[in-house]
This record gives sequence, structure tokens and C-alpha cells, in this order.
Amino acid sequence: MTNLDPIRLDLEHLEKGFPSQSNERIDIVEFTDYITLQSLLHAPCTIMAEKKIYHSSHEDEIKWFLRDDRTNEEKILTTCSARIFRSIMSRFNFHYLKDDLYHGFAMRSFLYKEKTFRCSFYVGNASYTGFWIRIVSRLQEGMEEMFANLNY
Repeated sequence: MTNLDPIRLDLEHLEKGFPSQSNERIDIVEFTDYITLQSLLHAPCTIMAEKKIYHSSHEDEIKWFLRDDRTNEEKILTTCSARIFRSIMSRFNFHYLKDDLYHGFAMRSFLYKEKTFRCSFYVGNASYTGFWIRIVSRLQEGMEEMFANLNY
């Protein structure tokens, strides 16, 4: 299996929204699955979250933004406690960046409801890079034609 062989996702139970839980007792696996699912349902889109590292910043809550890449409209998708943000990022890293818990990039393909999506994960989870994540998602249909028409 390569990094671009599709990973089959069975996340229908999260389509109606993330189960409301206390921000301090959130299920990190369910939360990362929910964010991943939202990136597929809204493709093409970019999901972004960031914890400020400045000494004067005392964020209690991290906002997860969803940008529709067709219209550039942005909205708050969900929030999480700043206390657990790095744990959520570590879950993304462990699951999709294959054991690199602190920073990196990975491209993965997902199969969901018989559609194939390609997602790029960009993560900084160390004090010198800041604490942030970007997930760029596209429906894979038509990507081959797009690349075939490029002139090098």
C-alpha cells in the first residue's frame, strides 16, 4: 500500500455533527475523524486551526476554520479547548503523517461513499514552528485530466 492508495473511511455516524462533549473530555479520535470527514464533505476546501505562541496570548479556545476554496468564504467549523489542541494535532500526525508527532506534510487519498478524495496535511506542532494545521481537500475526479493538460 502506498500513501495514495485510498483509505476507506466509515464515518457516517459523524455526518450530523460532532457529539457535544465537554471541551475537557473530548474524544480526540472522534474529533480528528470529524474534522477529516468535514474536509471531504466540503471539498474543495481548506481547514485551518492555530494556537498562538506569543507570551501575551492566553487562548482558551481554538477555532477551526473552514474555507470554501471555490468562493473563498470562510466560517468557523468548530472549536476545541486550547489545552487539548496539541493532542489533537498529534493524533493527526500519528494517523496520517505516520508517526511524526511534531511537524510535517503528508498527502493521503480517502474513499468515502464511493468517491475518492485527495487530502494534503500540513502540520507544525513544535514551539519553533508554532502550533498549526492546514488540511487541503479535493475530490480526486478530474485531477488526472488537470495534470495531463499541464505543459512543462
